[in-house]
Amino acid sequence: MGRLKHIIHINIILGAWLVIAPFVTGYSMSTVELANDVGLGALLIGCSWWLLAASTGQVGVSMLQLLGGIWAIAAPFLLHYEQISRASAHDMGVGILSVLVSATETWMFVSKVRRVARHSHVFDAL
Repeated sequence: MGRLKHIIHINIILGAWLVIAPFVTGYSMSTVELANDVGLGALLIGCSWWLLAASTGQVGVSMLQLLGGIWAIAAPFLLHYEQISRASAHDMGVGILSVLVSATETWMFVSKVRRVARHSHVFDAL
């Protein structure tokens, strides 16, 4: 679980960055971009804390993070702020990182579930 915790912490950092980035990089006056980044950042942080604290539902929550990363990549085009270079480049970059991290998390959780399921069948046969 040690490596997995480190990976989950990366999404916490990405989520925190999404929350503060509009203010640091200067696009906080753009309400659509601000609301999108703060909401998505809160989602990533909340899901990451859930993954660290909960013992069930981890695959689904990790998939939600994966969808959040995909949304971050698509949002500049779907919300029509692709011409604002800092906000769109920022969201797409964080989205790509989040997709990679979340896909790794999901793969690790699914592998863990498969291992547990395989071992439980051994005991069922006895």
